[in-house]
Amino acid sequence: MSSCKVIAVPHTRKFNQWIGALAVLWAACTAPSGPERPISGKQIFARHCARCHGTDGRGTAAYAQSGIQDLSDPMYMNRIGDDQLRQIIRMGKPPKMPGFEGQFIEPSLGVLVAYVHSLAKQPVSSSSNSGDSEDSKKSP
Repeated sequence: MSSCKVIAVPHTRKFNQWIGALAVLWAACTAPSGPERPISGKQIFARHCARCHGTDGRGTAAYAQSGIQDLSDPMYMNRIGDDQLRQIIRMGKPPKMPGFEGQFIEPSLGVLVAYVHSLAKQPVSSSSNSGDSEDSKKSP
């Protein structure tokens, strides 16, 4: 017959306060802090990419001479898979494009990749260009 010893933990006031504090912290960490906001690929692109690539992905006038890739080009974008685009965003394309390694957590990076791919699927018109690329300066 085995003998089991039960160790009694004294329930002191300090111990109870400690347990109560842990319970409050645990509840605060698991309870929702408000409604979730959807991640916007367009907003991420505007914040991190549009300075060079333009709001429509075609490249800004300031960077057009440096050979910025036109992200609205379906021929190019159809050759780039999600994994390759993630790698380009993370590592960059030196010396023209800096890498953004560690700046995006995976959900944001996935949404950004999807948005960049969507740029090649949108109809391009002079009104959607916003004057950001060299093409907008050419006469019709």
